[in-house]
Amino acid sequence: MQCFRCGVCCVKYQAYVTLREAKKIARKMGEPWELWRARYTDPRWPGTESLLLIHQDGACIFLKHDVNNLSTRCLIHNFEPSACSGWLAGWDKRECREGLLVGWSLTIDRHGEIEGPAEKIREFAAFMVSLS
Repeated sequence: MQCFRCGVCCVKYQAYVTLREAKKIARKMGEPWELWRARYTDPRWPGTESLLLIHQDGACIFLKHDVNNLSTRCLIHNFEPSACSGWLAGWDKRECREGLLVGWSLTIDRHGEIEGPAEKIREFAAFMVSLS
């Protein structure tokens, strides 16, 4: 399943980054390393080989809601850390099912099929095509 950018995983979890990934993100963002680290990582994490990205307004600092509020976007998606790129969306994931319910008022039946009002299912299918 393709991620439909509900953002639930970015709200529920605080992503970690390796030092190498963090420095790459800082460089891609054009920010000095120490400033980036102070601005975007959680000082409570005592890691020496990895850091935690902070949450702001209840979600990863790099998560932004699109205008329609049905989807989100990651500001560092093109160079996201492995903790994020390794997340495989799927209906077996509680977070994805929650995003489908909250954002689209749809659920997954016991056979793994989307269920809900036909119009909502069509809207969701069209949205997924638009992401491709």
